[in-house]
Order: sequence, then C-alpha cells, then structure tokens
Amino acid sequence: MFFLWFVGTLGFLLIQVPILRATENPPEVLIWYVNETAPLAAEQRNYDQYLEWLDGSELSKARELAANLRKDLREFRESVAKEQQEIENATQRHAGKLPVVIATNQLAQQGIYRLYDPQTLQFVNVPCKFPTTHDYILASNPLVMADSLALILTETARKFDPARYRFVLITKSHGSPEYALTVRLPRHHEDITREQLLASLAGTLTVSHPKPKIGISKQEYLRLLHNAGSRYKMKFQLVFIEACQGVFAEVEAESLPTNVEVLFSSGNRGLQYQTLNYPSLLSAPDDSKTSLSQKLNDFLAPNYLAIYRVTSWNWLAWAALIPLLLMLAWTIFKLIRSKTITNR
Repeated sequence: MFFLWFVGTLGFLLIQVPILRATENPPEVLIWYVNETAPLAAEQRNYDQYLEWLDGSELSKARELAANLRKDLREFRESVAKEQQEIENATQRHAGKLPVVIATNQLAQQGIYRLYDPQTLQFVNVPCKFPTTHDYILASNPLVMADSLALILTETARKFDPARYRFVLITKSHGSPEYALTVRLPRHHEDITREQLLASLAGTLTVSHPKPKIGISKQEYLRLLHNAGSRYKMKFQLVFIEACQGVFAEVEAESLPTNVEVLFSSGNRGLQYQTLNYPSLLSAPDDSKTSLSQKLNDFLAPNYLAIYRVTSWNWLAWAALIPLLLMLAWTIFKLIRSKTITNR
C-alpha cells in the first residue's frame, strides 16, 4: 500500500506542475489588426461616384448616407493614425514590456507591418507578402481578407514563441450581422445605376443582385483563431472584435475555440472611431503586475458582450489521485476492522 501511496502522490504532483505553471502570468503580445477605410485611387473613384449620385438626390436618406460616407472617409483613417501613434509611443515609453504587432490597411498597401523589436527597443517595418487582387475594393482593404489575418497570425507566431507568450488580439473594422470584418462601401458602382441606388434607398426597388460578399465572416474568424491554435499552439488571453454589429449568435458563440480565453464583441454599444484609451491601457506596466489582458477585461466587461471559454476538468490529474483514494479507503477499512476485533 505504501507503493500505491508513493506512485499516486508522485503522479499527482508531476501532473500538477504544468497546471501550476499555466496559472502563472506569461508575457503577452498585442496584435493590433485594423481594417480601416483608406481608399486607393480606384476605390476613391468608386466613393466619388456614389457621392455624386447621393448629393444630387432630394432624398434626406441619400444626403444622410453621403454625410456618413464622408465622415467615415475622414475620421476612420485619422483615428487609426492617432491610435497607432499612441500605441507606439506608449510601448517605447515602457521599453521591453510589451511586444506589439501592428497591421493596418495603409501599412499593408505598402507591403509591410509594424513590429516592436525587444532587441532594438524600436518599432521596425517588416516586409510581408499580403494577398494580391484585381478587385479595387480588396486592393484598398487587404486586411478584410481572411488570408491576411491568417498571415499576420502566422508572422506573429514566428516572431514570438507561443510556448512562451500569450496573445491579445484586437481587430478594428466595420462589421455586419454576418461579418466580423467588412468594408463601409462593398458595392462597385459599375454594378448599379444611379436610378437603382436611389430607388433602393426610397424603398421602391430591390436591387436584383445582392451586395458582394466582402469580409471575414464570424464563423471564418473563429476558424482562423482555431487554426492558429492547432498549427502554432497560439493561446489568446483576450480577443476584442471592435466593429459595429459584432455580436455573435448563440450557435457561433458555442464555437469559441479552446485556445481563446475570452472574446469580446462590441455590437453597437459605446462604439466610436476611438473606443479604447491606449495611453491608459499601456501605461506603466513596469509599475503594475496587471497584464494588458486584465486591463482590457476590466474595461470591456461592463460594456460589451463576452464569450468565455468553458474550463474542463483535468481528468488525468484527478485520475492520479486514485491510488491515494485506494490507500485512504484501505486505511479506514483497517481501522474499522481493528476496532471491531478489539470490541470482541
């Protein structure tokens, strides 16, 4: 019985060691992935044509749409530039504390992404072969393609060993009931006439062909996270989908990959072109033991919907207790038996 006790105790302790290590706070990497509105020349002509049609209409709905398009063209790009600068400044102010990968459409159009290099304590431009396309909307918005998100996750895993690091992913984009990332204006002006556009806004005509399917669907988004886990062992401490209508249906929520601790989706609540306060989130990590994921969780939890990973029991660890339980049962049995004999 001593042998059973020894084997059980040793097995239980050996299995618990990696579990205890997993409860420690490993260093985190921030992945900031932004599909902002930043049209190149061909897509800008698409916007110009739509704006011309809308401006010439007497419909209040058309004029409102034109104003919203102009606001998005201006503010989305400006807010992303401001946030990127805040992230880079805060990261360098607290050098070495938080590795960062930055991918935006404006960077991807140049064939690069930004990486904070802990060796040089500087942000550097890293060449990257993003998917190419003849579609002028996709060419302006390369990060709206699933292959681009998969590429950035792969690049991050190669730069920062998933066995050592955990990851915080923030994706910022326009969204829809179907898409976690999409574009503000998904239709090409060549596919519709002015009369069809205005009639559809007036509710007197349904355009015969649907809008092009441009974006990363919510199911595809979860699949990409799962693939990053299965291929590279990446574990995400927190994922935030900063996009309108980013809420997941119940069926989609049940598909949360096991390598994601928590996923927040913004829906339409409290969402602005600048939602997160990066100087505050990235402030003084050397003076605080609170991780970035915990700071984000504290801010997001009261405001946005969350999907948490269901933690399963570690049956292997509990199975190692069986010899100990047998030893305890045997000891109790012997005590009861000895008392019975003594009473006789």
